[in-house]
Amino acid sequence: MSTPDNRDAYARPAVDNDPVELAEWYRSQFGWHVRLDGDIVHLRLDHGMMAFLVPFSRVTEVFWARRRLDLLGPVLLVRGAASHVVLLADSNDVVLSQQDLPAGTGLLRAPSWLQLPSDGQGSAATRWLEEPRSTTRWLPSATAVLRAVIMATSVERTIGVPSRQASVIHRDNRAHEAVAESGETLRRRIA
Repeated sequence: MSTPDNRDAYARPAVDNDPVELAEWYRSQFGWHVRLDGDIVHLRLDHGMMAFLVPFSRVTEVFWARRRLDLLGPVLLVRGAASHVVLLADSNDVVLSQQDLPAGTGLLRAPSWLQLPSDGQGSAATRWLEEPRSTTRWLPSATAVLRAVIMATSVERTIGVPSRQASVIHRDNRAHEAVAESGETLRRRIA
């Protein structure tokens, strides 16, 4: 794979590149098991990978919780009748079931397949909200991602913040306003 002189050798291929090159980049940089179906790149969740599915209506809370936990990792938007956010995670041999998750969230395990943005940025069906980074190749642990999902659900129930944080927000509403503003900005950008 060739890169222009001004690009990092590990950077995602340019948007106008062939999906074959993008699939090869996912393989070489992350060790992901991907396949091409025409021009569509699919990721197989195997080798310790899993994904959490959260309704798009909770995107603000999910990003707030991820920021709060200093959690990095790829996040994918899957558009459809019921749009949702997909958070990739390393299962670390953790065994989870649907009963372990907050209501309305889902769990994908091996041997599930996910459609990835074939143009590197986003198609009508999928888009990276946070792209995978070759400099942080490893996925966050499933337990950390589950904690963020649980926190996001707590945020939803307590008008924007987990209950133990409520007194701080009542004293200083700026933190909540910043989270709400960043979520609204994200929603507008995605729409």
